[in-house]
Amino acid sequence: EVNCRRAASAAFQESVGRLGNIHKHGISILTTADYFALGNRNESFLTLAPEIAKFEEYQIPMIRHLADVKSVHWDVQVRQLASRSLAKISVINPAYIISSVLPRLLDQCFSEDLATRHGSLLAVAEVTIKSLPLDDSTRTIIADLIPSIEKRRLYRGRGGEVMRAAACRLIECISVSRLPLSVKQQVRLLDSIDACLVHPTEGIQKIAAQALGALMYHYFPVGKS
Repeated sequence: EVNCRRAASAAFQESVGRLGNIHKHGISILTTADYFALGNRNESFLTLAPEIAKFEEYQIPMIRHLADVKSVHWDVQVRQLASRSLAKISVINPAYIISSVLPRLLDQCFSEDLATRHGSLLAVAEVTIKSLPLDDSTRTIIADLIPSIEKRRLYRGRGGEVMRAAACRLIECISVSRLPLSVKQQVRLLDSIDACLVHPTEGIQKIAAQALGALMYHYFPVGKS
């Protein structure tokens, strides 16, 4: 994948040099995403992609590639990075994310394909933490997403652990963004965390503990005596 990114950078540089203004902001992009900078995967997703997405001509293609391709990638680490990158770009063009991306991601959280299901849930979580101006219907769907996933028993079988981790991350993001929740919804999410805290996998326990801390802090505050 590093070779692909570097080859694309070299091809883009050659095209900018030969064809000139056919590529909008070509020189600026080459300065940002040079051959060596693209060698670091984290840097490519979390720094370079959001920087390039600031150019209006590249926003929609970048968002669509992250949402449609990278967020459902076979490599779990790529899915994680794609979700975080998409969230960073979401604040640049929130209207498009809310109207065209988020509805599809929410539907894909119930996909039969594990990579699609997991990546979409992660992307929903990371976008949620950005506190975009969501309508009441979307807020309700996100708030009820974890119970819906559990009702369909999507933790069972292959991929159950990564789905539990993504669910805990969503609870943490819901809490940090202070998404409006009823008392019943708050308690329901607490039950989900409790089930993950006793999971035999240490990684699940850790992310469940993080989710618990966020949920307690934002929805179950303890007043000063």
